[in-house]
Amino acid sequence: MATTTELSTEFQNWCNANAMRQISADELLMSVRETATPKQIEYLEDFITRWDEAQAFEDQAVRESTTGTGDITNNDRALLAHSALSTFVNEGNGDSGEDETNLQDLLADILHLCDAQGWDFDHLLARARDHHQEETRVDPKADVHFAEGR
Repeated sequence: MATTTELSTEFQNWCNANAMRQISADELLMSVRETATPKQIEYLEDFITRWDEAQAFEDQAVRESTTGTGDITNNDRALLAHSALSTFVNEGNGDSGEDETNLQDLLADILHLCDAQGWDFDHLLARARDHHQEETRVDPKADVHFAEGR
């Protein structure tokens, strides 16, 4: 089974090859159902099914990797963050095949959110670093590996 990261890359490549907008597959299917070829519609329907299966598998992996006490491990945190990044890219927001570049885009959008809400990003980042430091003191290293690129 492909990961959501691998599926994101596949979908971006398919959209480029088929001159389709890079929005979520669900939205794309709804917007092109009347104009797409039967083969394109079949691909989108199949892709949505494969995406849902991969997402469910990854979500289950996160749930199963929690400790017996229900505490979330750093592996869980890394998987959750990766899932958020994959969702961001799958919704058509990332513009690169590189995870680091897509993460920069997501962080820039989070800065826009902070501006809009009047939140102090630097203060929130400092608190997040404190949380990270404490979490890595207790659980030293996440051991999750993802495919290179998107």
